[in-house]
Amino acid sequence: MISKNKSIGIRFKFVIGAILTSLLLPAFAASAAPSVSQGSSCKVMNKGDKKSGLICMPTKGNVKKLTMQKNVPNSDKDGVTKTSIKIGMMGDFTGPTASAQAYNMRGQTSFWEWVNATGGLLGRKVQFIAKDDKYGADAATVNFDNLVNTDKVLTIAGMGGSHISAILDKKMTSFGKNGLVIVGAHQTTNIEIMSKNYFSNMEAYGDIADVAIAKCLEEVNGKAANLKVASYVLEVPSGAEFAAYMKKKTVEKGGTYVGGVTAPGSATDHTAAVAKLKSLISSGGVNCIGLHGSPGFGKLFADAMSKAGVVDIPILGIHGIASPVIFESAPKGIAKQILGIHSFAGTGSAPGLVTIKKWMAGKQWEGDVGVSNFIHGWVDGMIVKAAVEKAWTTGKVTRATFRKALKSKFDTQGLTCPIDWTKIQYSPCAAPLNWVASRGLEVDSSFTYWQKFLTKNYSL
Repeated sequence: MISKNKSIGIRFKFVIGAILTSLLLPAFAASAAPSVSQGSSCKVMNKGDKKSGLICMPTKGNVKKLTMQKNVPNSDKDGVTKTSIKIGMMGDFTGPTASAQAYNMRGQTSFWEWVNATGGLLGRKVQFIAKDDKYGADAATVNFDNLVNTDKVLTIAGMGGSHISAILDKKMTSFGKNGLVIVGAHQTTNIEIMSKNYFSNMEAYGDIADVAIAKCLEEVNGKAANLKVASYVLEVPSGAEFAAYMKKKTVEKGGTYVGGVTAPGSATDHTAAVAKLKSLISSGGVNCIGLHGSPGFGKLFADAMSKAGVVDIPILGIHGIASPVIFESAPKGIAKQILGIHSFAGTGSAPGLVTIKKWMAGKQWEGDVGVSNFIHGWVDGMIVKAAVEKAWTTGKVTRATFRKALKSKFDTQGLTCPIDWTKIQYSPCAAPLNWVASRGLEVDSSFTYWQKFLTKNYSL
């Protein structure tokens, strides 16, 4: 027999237990159930929910609306694993042309660090694998094979060195139409323009020559008959191509191509080569020079020209010459005569620079933001990210769907010309960059202004 007091105590415990159960069961059920449901609205692009496996992405049919949706399946052989998306890069980061290509690496490294810190990509972290070839063809080939077959990257974003363009093109062709491609090589030679395996956003040497000759004509008041051009180039395939284009464009405009001089990338002093150029200048009346090479190469050239007393002739350089390295350290007399021609501006009012400057503030490479090659590396990352997100709409991200997604238009937030790869896998864009001591390199006029001089004729 239960006493009255015990009965009251049991009833009290029962009531308290019922109350606690009513409070805890919904909480337990909520913790066990997915935290979000498919189709629910969300705010942070690429942010995934671990419990449901859903990811915040643009809604199919209404890309301006972000909703939680099913993520793409893993494809380890294509660089899309459970936790990461692998992106590769290869170039000369410590060798003879590192004064240009190291900045591409820093720019893209910084971009992926920003992506990983702000939600990642498809709910995964980006694993960026950059391999240094020191400008050696053998090392570059090994690096390419390792990135493709061992690391199994989705794509290679950024590749430096015209001496390996044909080798890598042949390898990519062997993969077939659904194989890996290279995005944003650090130069665009004719091999890359004609290939279906490269997606190039850097100006071609033909474009540079078009702009260079247009600028040279300004120096002779538009009188083509008075134009006399010479070239000074790095002893590599792209150097030979640039010299050939300078000759072609000069002759087409009615000017005279006097000749050219080459110098090896291993040279540490350009006195002898510049002496040959000075002889051409004296005998042929040269009044404009086309310069090909890396920033380090350009600085040695500038030093030798200054010592030779040749400081009054306009010099139009390729993208490698559009670097603060030359203008900050070269003799002032010759530095005033040099303009580098590039597809990317390091300073100015482009909306994309706001994000870059904010992210880079106080970081290791903050001082590199004004370098055009740094911007190029950042833009390569922007394009790859956008293409991955577009490939996602097919339900899977593989090398094949990524390749197809690249055949699109890309908004680079004013960091370069608009990129349109819908018809051809190359976007012409080139402009001379002026050095402004207090601000850095700035586009002369605008990219739009200089596009009218691009003939888009790449035959030699």
